[in-house]
Amino acid sequence: MAKQISSISTVLICGLVLIAIAAIATSALLRSTFVDYRETARASNLTNEVFEDIFETRLAALKWRSDPNAESREEVEANIQEVVDAPLGSLDLGDLGLDAASFAQSISQVMLEYGDHFERLVKARERYDVAESAATEAGLSARRAITGIMETAFASGDTEATYFAGTAQLSLMLGRYYLERFRRTAESRDLDRSILEMTQARELLDQTRALDDARNVDLFETAESQMDVFVESRDSLSTALNERIAAEAAMDRIGPQVILELENVLDRVFARQDTLGPRGQATSLWAVVFVLVFATVVTALG
Repeated sequence: MAKQISSISTVLICGLVLIAIAAIATSALLRSTFVDYRETARASNLTNEVFEDIFETRLAALKWRSDPNAESREEVEANIQEVVDAPLGSLDLGDLGLDAASFAQSISQVMLEYGDHFERLVKARERYDVAESAATEAGLSARRAITGIMETAFASGDTEATYFAGTAQLSLMLGRYYLERFRRTAESRDLDRSILEMTQARELLDQTRALDDARNVDLFETAESQMDVFVESRDSLSTALNERIAAEAAMDRIGPQVILELENVLDRVFARQDTLGPRGQATSLWAVVFVLVFATVVTALG
């Protein structure tokens, strides 16, 4: 009888030890799963925050492009700084096949490059606005001067000078018109046509001056000097506009590129979460089944 009791006690003790070992192993596995899931959740949250900052950066940049103002510019710069300061490098992305430090550096470098292009865009827009204003004023001043020359020539009965002055006025107006078209279309043919018309206007004005007999020296000097200003402003405007287009194209390329990089990381994070969740659930289920089965066996043997 004593031997039987001793045997039962031994079986029960061994069963309890095995159940305890199984419980410890299950707890360790569950803990590992929980830690991994918590890290993926942290990666998901932080990456989404960066995603939001980048989206707001691009939105603010688009707002600035349609309506340049200090508020939008500051918003772009602040959001870029938030992305650069984000602690992406502290994430544990080893299970995703990624190096967190390289990932963080890549995102920061791309956004700093975006910021550089935005600054180029801002400076180009400033030069563009100055050149546009100067070209507009110079064109108007030249038109007034040529109108005065034409009126004087007509009043004096000089039909040839009147003709050349009128034709020069027409070419000047076409030169201004095609520059305005170039501003809107950025088509090189419009710029070329503006250059051609202004060249012709200057040649016709020179022919008019040869016929003027020194009647309108001041008006000719005004017209010529203002046409020179117009040409210089036109060249500055076209350069600034091309720089704006290049900067905007670079920003439009970088924006989707960095978003795609973040989306790829998020896809890996979500895929990892999809495996951790079922793994934890399966571990819990098998632990319960093991304990019940083993307890039943031990009880039966006991």
